[in-house]
Amino acid sequence: KFEGKEEKDSVYYAALIVTPETKNNPQIVLMKNGTDLENRFIIYYKNAIKFNVNDEFCYANYWSKIDAVLGESKKVYFSPDGIYNNINLLSVYNPATKQYILDEMEIQTVTNTKDLLTINPITTASKKVVLLGDPDFGVLNGTATLRSGKLSRLPGSGIEVQKIDGVLKTNNWASYLYTGSNSTEEVVKSIRDAKIIHIATHGFFERDTDKKNDQTYKPTDNPLLKSGLYLSVGTKNSTEDGVLSAYEAMNLNLDNTELVVLSACETGLGESKNGEGVYGLQRAFRVAGARSIIISLWKVDDMATQKLMSYFYEEWLKTGNKREAFTSAQNKLRKEYKDPLYWGAFIIVGE
Repeated sequence: KFEGKEEKDSVYYAALIVTPETKNNPQIVLMKNGTDLENRFIIYYKNAIKFNVNDEFCYANYWSKIDAVLGESKKVYFSPDGIYNNINLLSVYNPATKQYILDEMEIQTVTNTKDLLTINPITTASKKVVLLGDPDFGVLNGTATLRSGKLSRLPGSGIEVQKIDGVLKTNNWASYLYTGSNSTEEVVKSIRDAKIIHIATHGFFERDTDKKNDQTYKPTDNPLLKSGLYLSVGTKNSTEDGVLSAYEAMNLNLDNTELVVLSACETGLGESKNGEGVYGLQRAFRVAGARSIIISLWKVDDMATQKLMSYFYEEWLKTGNKREAFTSAQNKLRKEYKDPLYWGAFIIVGE
């Protein structure tokens, strides 16, 4: 934020463009309408997605100035900050070409520029996959009850993981499936050396305004406790409460995990710290060691989610390239569900 005589409390966004031609200094693209980006246009973006209308403004405000300096580049590594963490750029509509950015460019989202460096490959040759879905919320300890009241079962998420289980086992993967009362927090915390972890359940994200009437709440509380996943406790004697917070997820041992899929609504959200990214589930699982994570920015139709995930795994097992497989799955889903409400909710972040 800049404070001056004419620009007091105005918000600027600066995109730093790094190319082979910018060896000494990155090129800077300055957007002085940050206040509108964080208010007017994000509301417009969400409504355009929700009501399935062509977005006439977001491309011009969120992307056109950046695109203008990218030249002929067809692939971009993008490390978002601020309000850009709430947008799937690939779902932004370009009125001039009548296409989405997904059709025009490959954008690989990374949590920070460190992800671009070559790191040690995963050493395990494991084909182990852990799938959790449709938890039984019938027995929940205090924390979950306080946060959510009564949680409804998610039978669609059970079908989702069962279909994925079938695809994986057909391809000779060691798939471990947990549903109902077996889909527990303890199972997640005990995972070791799994190449893929797929969790389909309810997620939560608490904004400060959600807790304004709670006298025990302080805005300075750990932001990693404000987002998480609901799972089954399993038994009344369990020491777990059925809530896997982002803080707990951060302490998992996922050094040999290539991908975590969080198939729940708003798993990509969290408390945004300008310059530091989002303190939420995506950050937590990446800190725990997961190389990539698939997260969602809004609630998606169960059937569309099931199809997207099935298409993704089928393609990944054929090609071995998860990013290409994810894009292919999105495009395949678009043939059945043309609106970005369905195919644009999930993003893949990381390597």
